[in-house]
Amino acid sequence: MVQIQTHSYCQGSCAIFPYPEVSQRLDQSLMDEGLFAGIADELAAESLFSSLILHLQNEPLMDGKIF
Repeated sequence: MVQIQTHSYCQGSCAIFPYPEVSQRLDQSLMDEGLFAGIADELAAESLFSSLILHLQNEPLMDGKIF
């Protein structure tokens, strides 16, 4: 199982991860498409790979290219 965070944006303000405050101090960006494609290619070749989770500490549906 692999978790990938394709961007660092979030619309929430969770008590455990105060995004509004943290986003002011850290760069906010999208993962490079080439990097994502490279990861996908490696996973496709891995016989033990079973699940891809497009979420870590963000809101994955805010990535317009997720679909």
